[in-house]
Amino acid sequence: MMVLKREGLNSNVFLETEILAMPNAVIEAMNIDLGRLVTAYLCNVILEGRVAFGNVFADRFRRFNHGNGIHTSNILSKPVVKGYVLLETLNSVYVVCTWAGDGFGPRFSGRVH
Repeated sequence: MMVLKREGLNSNVFLETEILAMPNAVIEAMNIDLGRLVTAYLCNVILEGRVAFGNVFADRFRRFNHGNGIHTSNILSKPVVKGYVLLETLNSVYVVCTWAGDGFGPRFSGRVH
């Protein structure tokens, strides 16, 4: 089993995960300093109203397993930094690694944060 240890950007928190569990898009995004403390990385993202649905990876608070479907709280801003859309909520910053195609997206499991 290969294990990847990576220090979270601007953080003292170490993320440990099986490298095979991480999509390449997430690994690439984790290697870029976006100038903000990142809460987690999202794949297969769809926006509905003021929230986003997606599969979460590398949650720095370890609330979710890699790949869990979540939705964010209300999005306050969506700046683009170094080619990545950041979804900023009151307490979190999510990096959009991939967007879902039309009619596709993660299934919501009911976890709210």
